[in-house]
Amino acid sequence: MEEKDIDSVVAAFREIGAKLGPMPGLKELRAAADKLYDALEIPTGVTFQEEFSRPGLWTYGPAGAQNGIVMYLHGGGFAMHSPKQYKTLTAELCLQSRADVFAVDYRRAPEAPYPAALDDAFAAYCWLLLTRPETPIAFAGDSAGGGLVLALMLRCKREGLPMPRAAFVISPWVDLTMGGRTIKSKGTVDPVVSADGLEVFASYYLAGHSATDPLVSPLFGDFTDFPPLLIHVGSEEVLLDDAVRLAGKAGEARVEVKLEVWANMIHEWHMWHSRLIEAELAIMSASTFLREHLE
Repeated sequence: MEEKDIDSVVAAFREIGAKLGPMPGLKELRAAADKLYDALEIPTGVTFQEEFSRPGLWTYGPAGAQNGIVMYLHGGGFAMHSPKQYKTLTAELCLQSRADVFAVDYRRAPEAPYPAALDDAFAAYCWLLLTRPETPIAFAGDSAGGGLVLALMLRCKREGLPMPRAAFVISPWVDLTMGGRTIKSKGTVDPVVSADGLEVFASYYLAGHSATDPLVSPLFGDFTDFPPLLIHVGSEEVLLDDAVRLAGKAGEARVEVKLEVWANMIHEWHMWHSRLIEAELAIMSASTFLREHLE
């Protein structure tokens, strides 16, 4: 793919979808997604280090954690991807925010349904608080990982843990009841996520648990006393309304929240920062936000 516009990215996803067919299995979906993301360009100037004390992957910049730590929770419908596939994004966030990035390698559904992912994220944050007590921490995540960021903050509030300095979420999935208006209205234009796919992934993660529980659908939680929140979403996403409703819910709770809807962008377009100027600009926006709250 040599073109550097959103149409070329959409075409890549459409081609993968055509090859997979209408009802691909999870094994095939995982393999196709990993192949696509593994091929993305990784910025130079960073180093990666696997963490064994708490499963995850560190991304370090050339000058170390000048601005603290960003704890990253990756997307994939709670069932796909790992920190390895997110190296291109964690590297760019690390370089631009001048913070170390720790991507949590949480357990995936359906092998490990709720609350496994949330338990792993909570344990990782507790570990960071214990081992880096003087270091400011922010949360970030995309899609299901974005929802997990919000669920984690709800759990932190319930358990009396300190909140992160700020949170940044990309295309967050925050309502597993599928109550968003754009689940249907954007179904024909979103090349990455579909209503049917969300239903399947929700069933994997919930495994019979209630979809209205705020710890799986944080849209139904109480955001009082949450830290500043930045939300990015594309105009061409089925999860657009999740992001809009999330911003409204945060605003009702008097949270300092900023919602950015990027015209013509698709789900998790930030991953394509080496090919899309809009993705590079979006990461710059997020990194400015993170620096402001970590410094």
